[in-house]
Amino acid sequence: MRKTKLTDRKKQAIATRQKINRTAIKLFNKDGFDRVTVDRICEKARVSKGTFYLYFDSKEQVILDLFNKTDQMYEAYFTDELASKSDPVENLLMLGRKALSAAVSNGTDVMQITYRARINLNRSGRPRPIENRSLYKIIFSQVQTAQTQGYLREDLTTEDVTHILLRCVDGVIHAWCLADGNFDLPSEGEKVFAALLLGLRPQK
Repeated sequence: MRKTKLTDRKKQAIATRQKINRTAIKLFNKDGFDRVTVDRICEKARVSKGTFYLYFDSKEQVILDLFNKTDQMYEAYFTDELASKSDPVENLLMLGRKALSAAVSNGTDVMQITYRARINLNRSGRPRPIENRSLYKIIFSQVQTAQTQGYLREDLTTEDVTHILLRCVDGVIHAWCLADGNFDLPSEGEKVFAALLLGLRPQK
């Protein structure tokens, strides 16, 4: 597939958005999300307020931009590493591990801010339906395959199992954030995933 060549204007727009994002994250980590204003972000990034709002609706949206990048990561990971593998349950485990790895890479500060941003957006009436996210769609497809092949129980709908798995991942990361990262996330997550998948096996 032929790649579209970016114009200088498009390259500048991408660079400006990235600069605002990096500046905001640094300030959130340094001073705390609640203490950082859009004005402060603009001052440090050396952009106008109008430029900020050209790319982001709010400072919460800066954090949620991480979700878009994370979704792109999941899409690439599934395409490059998992799509050719035949065991859907193992693929689900690998996706869970990837999610935990991404959380550790982002760090507790950024993940704590992300959860607060998601809560604020939900309260403002602008939640992003989880069904629209790439991770949901990928997990849904793997659960569907696993149920069809008899690896996972079918008395629960594919939607139910997908939500259960996502809430499990979310819950482990949330607990890690509440503990300020004071336990090994991949190790604890592995235990939780193993127990959960055992309970989702077909009932005899």
